[in-house]
Amino acid sequence: MMREIRSLIACAVLVAGCASSASTMVSNDTAVISAWGTGLEDKPRVLKATLTEAANLTRAHLYRYFVILKSEDVSTTGIRTTPGQTLRNETAHDRGLGTTTFTAPESAGASFTTPDETELYVRLRFETTIRMYRVGEIDPTQKDVFDPDAILGSVTTAP
Repeated sequence: MMREIRSLIACAVLVAGCASSASTMVSNDTAVISAWGTGLEDKPRVLKATLTEAANLTRAHLYRYFVILKSEDVSTTGIRTTPGQTLRNETAHDRGLGTTTFTAPESAGASFTTPDETELYVRLRFETTIRMYRVGEIDPTQKDVFDPDAILGSVTTAP
């Protein structure tokens, strides 16, 4: 029963996988964006979260374009072990004070412990460094120059 519940919870987490992001300004026009997800299947969502965060950051600081300077995969993997459950064949027979005879019925019966469960986990994470540019500082037709409006799907532009 407990194994089934764990399996259902694991499936719910995988189906509802999500990606998150955060950014830190390194200088006036450069930022580092961290984006992470819950597993390998989150890679498209993590990449989208990275680009969305970069576009929002570019707009928030009143820049018009951005370029990705560096992107690193800093994902972590490991093994998580869940201890086995102890199942008792017989429960203790508690008796009031003075009625204990210290015979077999007063002591608990044998027990069985299920094997430990191990599972591989992956914490997907990317660190991306971007540089932002104003109009006239970079040729927007150059390769790998991103327009935040194209990413966010809006016509509002920063100066």
